[in-house]
Amino acid sequence: MIKVVPFCAILFGYLWLAVFGTGVKLVFQWPGLLLLSVGFLFLPLVHRGRAENSSFACHLSVLVLFVYMVLRAIYSPFYYLGRLDIILILVLFGTYIFFNATNTKSYRTIIISLFFLLGLANVCVAIYQLEFKSFHILPGYDRVGLGGQLERPSGFYNASPHFAGFMQIVSIMAASIALFCRARLVRIPATVVFIISLSGIVISQSRGSFIALPFGLAILFGFYLFFNSRIIKKQWRMTGKIAFMILGTICVLLIAGTWMIKGFGERVDSVDDFFADSSRSNFRAGAVDQLMESPLVGTGARTFQYKYLQYRPSHAPFHQRDPRFTHNDYLQQGAEYGLIGLILVILAIWTHFFCAVRRVRDYAIISDGNVNQSDRLRYAVLVGSIAVVSAHAVHACVDFHVRLFATGIPIIFCLSIMAGSSHCNRKISVVSSISVWLSVLCGLSILAMAWTMGPSSWLIQKAKDQLRKDNPSAALSFLHEASEMDSLNPEPLNELARIRYEKKNSEIPAIVRIGYISN
Repeated sequence: MIKVVPFCAILFGYLWLAVFGTGVKLVFQWPGLLLLSVGFLFLPLVHRGRAENSSFACHLSVLVLFVYMVLRAIYSPFYYLGRLDIILILVLFGTYIFFNATNTKSYRTIIISLFFLLGLANVCVAIYQLEFKSFHILPGYDRVGLGGQLERPSGFYNASPHFAGFMQIVSIMAASIALFCRARLVRIPATVVFIISLSGIVISQSRGSFIALPFGLAILFGFYLFFNSRIIKKQWRMTGKIAFMILGTICVLLIAGTWMIKGFGERVDSVDDFFADSSRSNFRAGAVDQLMESPLVGTGARTFQYKYLQYRPSHAPFHQRDPRFTHNDYLQQGAEYGLIGLILVILAIWTHFFCAVRRVRDYAIISDGNVNQSDRLRYAVLVGSIAVVSAHAVHACVDFHVRLFATGIPIIFCLSIMAGSSHCNRKISVVSSISVWLSVLCGLSILAMAWTMGPSSWLIQKAKDQLRKDNPSAALSFLHEASEMDSLNPEPLNELARIRYEKKNSEIPAIVRIGYISN
């Protein structure tokens, strides 16, 4: 019973983040983060006797990456933004240890079912947004976006590419279960989830998902052919034809569905300009210049937002003048954490792939043509995880899904599945024990940062609410109080700049301008 408490705390914490905390606003994420921190504090109770669930190389690579990134983020020149990156690192590391400790059939089933339910709920909200474009799941708030962003539904997310990134995870995992499981009670629901999630990706019109999803599905069907030829050893030609027919049908449906969407032809034409100067290539070029400034250790966590000001072209659109992310995780990792941080990330990913592929090979040796339903489901989850991580490894070139809790945590879940091992030795026991107690420190650190950063972030949000009500004087008082609570937080100053820009300065009462300047 005592193991259920941290499991429920972490699951409900993620559920909050996946529904209400899908944006980058920290204030709406605190309840979920607090639940996660409570779960991390109890992880030693869950982990007892589960040390053998992760390979030594995978665990060690993640541990080294975690220690380096935390130390580098602590010494970021932008203290407040560095703390935001630390929170992300703590959450992802803690959930990785949690998923390793709960890598059993029952826990896996619950977690994957939760992802599927979230995917279905996301699509339902997205369909509703086709009619009511500004609808947001948070009561009293509307979706925001520039250009044609509001024309594309986003589910619980504020941006359609992030919605598509999550649905990409759901669709690949559902396709894997539908392919490999024999029981109709499992296959039919998984097929339905796959079709619905695929439709969600179609209506999102995310070009990144249109590139990454076929790549992930191709890997999935490759393993499907391997499974039938090496493990089942029956009807090889027939199952191969069926697999290619399924893949072709999916591609036809994907192309036909996207072609019928209003305005999609223009987005297809814009693929030619995907890396053009008018698109996000300005961000990527700035990240490369930033990497050259400090190649080894980078310029520090979350420094791209300010360093980009030195490198941006003078003709860049206004909404591209202060981006938080490069929309390329590899370039941003190299720019902010240096080549050391980038190499550690690539090494950790490669280690997990190596371990997962070796386990796939072991299935062919151990099963020897006799595969029961439990082995099929375990194989489906493993292969689905490989395909998910592969697709997002490609998608990371054009977006930043791992930097959002709602999509980053499912990706970490897939990595923990790939890291599974049946071998137990003293080395993995020592490394896993160190990681578990570090996760306890993660929980304590999140609680401490919630105590210091939470109240000020809530005041800033109240100021933003006053601005939406055209009450800048009340917003000013909240911004004053927030800046006094957390003087290292630059967001109050950013909000003043936004007031001055949106209200054109002359429309702001003089007492508001004088009052803020005097602060």
